[in-house]
Amino acid sequence: MKSTLRMVLCLGVLLLPILAFADESASQSPVQGVGWQQIPASGMDLWLDPVGGLLWDTRMEVGHWSVASKDCSMRTELAGLVSGHPELAIKWRLPTSLEFIKAEENGIRHVITNMNFRTFWSSTRALTRVSFQAGQKYHQQYYRVFDSLDGVVSDGSDIFRSYMCVGEFETDKQTE
Repeated sequence: MKSTLRMVLCLGVLLLPILAFADESASQSPVQGVGWQQIPASGMDLWLDPVGGLLWDTRMEVGHWSVASKDCSMRTELAGLVSGHPELAIKWRLPTSLEFIKAEENGIRHVITNMNFRTFWSSTRALTRVSFQAGQKYHQQYYRVFDSLDGVVSDGSDIFRSYMCVGEFETDKQTE
């Protein structure tokens, strides 16, 4: 009993400087997800990234890249009046890989918490790979994808993946 107590006390003394360092470094790191604003909109769960200025729709869909790209560009939610500003419209699309990187730096995974364990399409094309199957030349397009597990962007082939759309504010360019 005395030896166990002595070991716990020694271990505690050894860990104190480590815990103090961890506490100090945690207070110096930037707070993740600061500044994001939830936008109440007709049953949608939208978040505004203050750094990128984009609306992130938290609805997660699944499909090939072409389906994801078309679905986002065809969305019309909030196309009319935006919070009483008729001069603003929202254009929906897939986010670029750079926008995913910037959103990650601003804590998107801490704000949009239902991104767990998914890989998301971006609108950024990567390289085309050439392979041979049954003696035929085959071209496969790759795209940049965002991995929500570790917040990294990499190349991904055109298989079923998750996607989410971003809305970008556009001003009405019509003149009177």
